Amino acid sequence: MDLARRKRTLQTLSSTVFWSTQILAHITGIVLLVATGVWVSKYFGGFNWGQSPGTFSYHAFFGILGLVVVCGEAILFIEVPKRLSLSVIVQKAVHATIHTCALIFTIVSLSAAILNKNIINYSHLYSLHSWLGLMVIIVFFLQYVVACVIYGVARRVGDWLTDLYQNTHAYIGLFTFALAVATCLTGFMEKVAAEIDNYWNLPPEAVLANICCILLVIFSACVAYCASRPTTPSAEATTTYVEEHTADSMDKDTNEKQEGEV
Repeated sequence: MDLARRKRTLQTLSSTVFWSTQILAHITGIVLLVATGVWVSKYFGGFNWGQSPGTFSYHAFFGILGLVVVCGEAILFIEVPKRLSLSVIVQKAVHATIHTCALIFTIVSLSAAILNKNIINYSHLYSLHSWLGLMVIIVFFLQYVVACVIYGVARRVGDWLTDLYQNTHAYIGLFTFALAVATCLTGFMEKVAAEIDNYWNLPPEAVLANICCILLVIFSACVAYCASRPTTPSAEATTTYVEEHTADSMDKDTNEKQEGEV
């Protein structure tokens, strides 16, 4: 197999894995939302704003929708225009729009959490879940504001500002997403521990909660994989890999030939 053919094979394999992971992430995200909706509807009073436990359903569902699924989709999308060679303007516009939707859903979730605690007369910010939740909301909001300012001002001051901020923006985005997943996982466990007396016997509501947590992990793993992959295998990296393996193969053939002559 010649050098060019090996390069094409590696690029095709990388692209196939990337798009397959993208599809798995989308499917997992949809299933996660459906499972969460069923969980809160069937076992925690459904969606009933202003009543307990119905208000909690808005907190759980819109928290996962905004901070995990929609934010995850924004991260997944950022790599798509690069692979399809779409313009940077389209990439940034769609990415910002998705994050704006996530911000709206997050506000709904936070409002529901505060209202539900007031209805049942519980203290605020006493659990690890609430502390993590407050942290992720603060970081997400600051990231949103700073990104809007920097990318909005960038056209006037030059691309050097966005280039300087790009890596930091990407890191904080992934950190916020990971923190949101951790917050949701602790939220599920806190609710299960508080509301399900026989959790160790795995009643249906406990099984469904565990399934939701597993789906959260799978979805986050898919997002992390797609975000960590390069846009395409670089020519230099691919060439180096192919040349090394080609050299190894030639050395092996030479050694086998010499052994045969002996």
